[in-house]
Amino acid sequence: MADQSGKPPQFPYYTLKFLTIGETVGQASETSVGDEITKHQVLELHVSITSFSNKLDESFDNAFKALEWFRGIGAYELEDSGIVVVNTQPVSNRDTFINIDYERRHGFDVRLRVKSETKLNVGYIEHVSVDVGQ
Repeated sequence: MADQSGKPPQFPYYTLKFLTIGETVGQASETSVGDEITKHQVLELHVSITSFSNKLDESFDNAFKALEWFRGIGAYELEDSGIVVVNTQPVSNRDTFINIDYERRHGFDVRLRVKSETKLNVGYIEHVSVDVGQ
């Protein structure tokens, strides 16, 4: 995960940063069985993937490999887990100048969709009393 405290790992490595989580897509639906209501909703997540290295070509190559994974076999593997790859952005340069040298970074953003299911136990109304005023 990106933006974590502590010392980063040795080069090369990747980070994942969730830019948005839970943006709703479409309309929610509800089903009820007995005293339990189940809400179904499709949620979208925007994730930023960044490859870090001290070598420019390694940073780019690793970012491109990750992008190709999301566009290829990864889309099928994620789909098996209920995650849909909606869109990927192209790899872009995200280099950072640190002191007297550059930290080489390349990355891309990916939009994913997942199904959300929330179960609520609403109970039954067993007794109602109505007072009629005079």
